[in-house]
Amino acid sequence: MFTLEVCLECQKESKSLICTSCIQKIKRTHNQPQEPISYGAYEGVLKNLIHLFKYENKFGLAKPLADLLIDLVPKDIDCIIPVPLHFEKLQERKYNQSALLAKELSQKLRLPLFLNVLKKKIKTPSQTDLSKTQREKNILGVFSVENENKIYAKNILLIDDVYTTGATVQECQKVLLSHRAQKVFVLTLAKS
Repeated sequence: MFTLEVCLECQKESKSLICTSCIQKIKRTHNQPQEPISYGAYEGVLKNLIHLFKYENKFGLAKPLADLLIDLVPKDIDCIIPVPLHFEKLQERKYNQSALLAKELSQKLRLPLFLNVLKKKIKTPSQTDLSKTQREKNILGVFSVENENKIYAKNILLIDDVYTTGATVQECQKVLLSHRAQKVFVLTLAKS
């Protein structure tokens, strides 16, 4: 027998931290081939849940949010890598929400999780209020790869929480591919 929890969105009793009714309210995205895959639009319920997860220390959301992504994972993935935070940002926030999602997916899919292969070596201002061009300049050259042999010829699943302009994930893809990864697929919770 399981204990009931409270849905963090509607505050009603639920089997999970996100109830079925609230999940059904999420506006799903229409993913196109060759584009990053996202579960839903960054609005309403999903935006609220991501905010709680990312800024309000609701770590328990990692599991139900990862559950939303399971069926979207491309075939033939060899390993999972989260978009990293700079060391100082990680110290401030205490956790990387993308790493928590990646860990859940890694366990569910029984795939290796590489937390220390892709590094953010330069601290940058937040991307939140920047234009697409400013975001691209802000993120240029800030990622590096360590232990290149771990990703050699591998199909990588890159995990992030929100896809906005794509500047961050595209820079991560570029760096991973330049270090001889075979292919880098991007999976996010939301697309704005």
